[in-house]
Amino acid sequence: MNLPHRQTTVTRYRLTIQIFTIWLILLTSACVAPATATPEATATQQLITATRTPAPTSTQTPTNTLTPTSTTLATETSPVAEPDNDLGSILAAHLVAEGQGWVASAERLLWTPDGGQSWNDITPTDDRDLIITNVFFLDIDRGWVVMIPTPGGEQEVLAVSLFHSQDGGETWQLNSFEADLHFGVFTGITDLRFNDSQHGWLVANQTASMNSSAADLYRTQDAGLTWQVSALPFNGPVNFITTEVGWTIGSCCTGAPYQLFRTTDGGFDWQQQLLAPNPVEGFDYHGYRLPVFFDEQDGLLAVTIRNEFYEAVEVGIYQTEDGGASWQLATTLIPTEMIEPGSSSWVQVQFLQPNTWLVAVGKALYVTRDAGEAWERLEQPDLPGWHYQLMFVNEQVGWSLVFKDNCGGDCLLLYKTSDGGATWEMPGEER
Repeated sequence: MNLPHRQTTVTRYRLTIQIFTIWLILLTSACVAPATATPEATATQQLITATRTPAPTSTQTPTNTLTPTSTTLATETSPVAEPDNDLGSILAAHLVAEGQGWVASAERLLWTPDGGQSWNDITPTDDRDLIITNVFFLDIDRGWVVMIPTPGGEQEVLAVSLFHSQDGGETWQLNSFEADLHFGVFTGITDLRFNDSQHGWLVANQTASMNSSAADLYRTQDAGLTWQVSALPFNGPVNFITTEVGWTIGSCCTGAPYQLFRTTDGGFDWQQQLLAPNPVEGFDYHGYRLPVFFDEQDGLLAVTIRNEFYEAVEVGIYQTEDGGASWQLATTLIPTEMIEPGSSSWVQVQFLQPNTWLVAVGKALYVTRDAGEAWERLEQPDLPGWHYQLMFVNEQVGWSLVFKDNCGGDCLLLYKTSDGGATWEMPGEER
């Protein structure tokens, strides 16, 4: 294998993901309600596919069954390396519990047991030349990693390797299947998440065009032994509160605001949800985020509201008490950054509890503990960039991926706080 060539390919792929994920992922919290349990599956692995219809609201049903080329479930031990504080080029990260979380690059998955003082390499081992595209941990023990071959040229099928651990990455089980690439071009696995050890969802982006955004949704109810596939309205992340009721956000093209869609049949039929009136009828102005549910009925979601000039002017917080069948505007926040000329209006939101919310706008962090009655503004002018993803596990302890200003290369930096966001520092560099 030509190692320099592979390094160049991986570097290009890594940079593509860093830019691409600004619009596609990390727009949501990981708080999802557990799905209904399903008995452990014993069937031979197979892939259940559905006829793919691009129409956003068309109803789809499975029509045929395919047997993947690889059906072996294998367990391998992943050696834990000596603690390593070199995080490399970060693609994604998540704080799973206080002091414990992971950081992923295209080549490595690292886990910290001590708040970032040290990092252990828990990358699944495999003889093939694979790269990491997605990681999801339900808790400190149960985690999943998607790995694929290094992309190159047009492809008709994508070999997806889904690794699953039940012991915090000390050992991994491998479950492989092939995803169809209808347009011959693959641009990414854009979302992966599980509600419990059985029920999971994976989104495979289908196009690389600036003016189109198609994706397939893969759903498993037996820990990945079988999969059903249907079309999403647009490429974007998903959040299911039951096996049938779920949400996705997506947009028609690069730079367009994300719209909200809901399904009540497991992802085969989707309906657009319009909560905030648009300034001009027939055009989508506002940017929706995935809702966060505290149970199957009570949830919150954030919307970036824009005026007729397409300027972000406020953040609307909506609430539901009927599983998302209806929504009411709970409150609005008008950050200083949105009314100051030239200031950043990039918005990130995390709902910790029904009454405790965090909203990051640029380098500033807004916190409310009374459902928006009062807000505290915390500014961190010394941060090298703006908050790209908030990951708090309680009111005091959290991580943030910071998108570095004028980065040019490795754009994401990991910072942590232990005082509710008043101060931030890089892990391993405590004062």
